[in-house]
Formats: sequence, C-alpha cells, structure tokens
Amino acid sequence: MIRRLALTLPTISPLGGGVSEAVRLHLSALAPAGFEQISVHAVDDSTEKVDPEQWRAAELHLHRFFGPKSYSFAPGALVSLLKANPDLVHVHGVWQFQCAAVYAWSMLTGRPYVVSPHGMLEPWIRARSPNSKVRCPNSTRTGSCARLPAFTC
Repeated sequence: MIRRLALTLPTISPLGGGVSEAVRLHLSALAPAGFEQISVHAVDDSTEKVDPEQWRAAELHLHRFFGPKSYSFAPGALVSLLKANPDLVHVHGVWQFQCAAVYAWSMLTGRPYVVSPHGMLEPWIRARSPNSKVRCPNSTRTGSCARLPAFTC
C-alpha cells in the first residue's frame, strides 16, 4: 500500500511553465486521498509568483541548483527524496536533474516511480537539442527506459 508519495518537478513557480500548474492541480486532487505524507521536491528554489497556500497539502523541498538552469543540477534533491522515504515517486518532466535524482533514488531503494513527460518527448522538442537528448530512445520501452514501472503522457 502506498502511504507516502513524492512528486518531483523542475520548479513550483508558475514562471517555469505549465508543469508547475499541472503538479499543483495533481496535488490538490491527491490531498483528500488520505496519504500519510505527500512531499514535493523541486530542483529550483524559486518561489516567484507562488502562492504558498496552494501548496499547503504537501511538504515542500525546494533546492538550489548549480550550473545551467536547463539542467538544474541540485544534489539536495536526491538527499531530500531519501529522507522523505516515499513509497512511490511521480516525476513531472524529463530533461532536468529531478529525473536523474529519482532514477538514483529508485536504484538505491528498489522502489518504483512514475514519469509524466508533459510533452517533453515530442519529436520537435527532442530535435531542439539532439546532442543532449540523444540517449532517449524512440520507444519509451527500450534501452534505459525499459526499467520504468509506469510511463504517462
């Protein structure tokens, strides 16, 4: 039974695009479900234009990142996932460090995760930076993605 759930995303700031709004709505739908704990882990600590009241159903873990924002390397994200000790993690978005942190968390704990790419696997997006996105196979069920327990659109 899943009692502790973690949601990860690049940023909770609406300035980061639609993923933050999707996760906020996801959280509001999950909150009444009776989870023992819901935590939100973001690899960007920006709270610009954020209404904290809209995130009150979760324990927030916002991390400072290093290097380019396009990747948002935030080693604290893995540490906070390990400390939160969730039964399941739902990753929102695929090209930033939160995805690598969740993969490492899963390898260390043996626990599953779910990925919602939010359109980030569309051919036109992958074509924008082919060198950095070359490892993503055409099929989400081949190569390194074959280990994913669940993959949503």
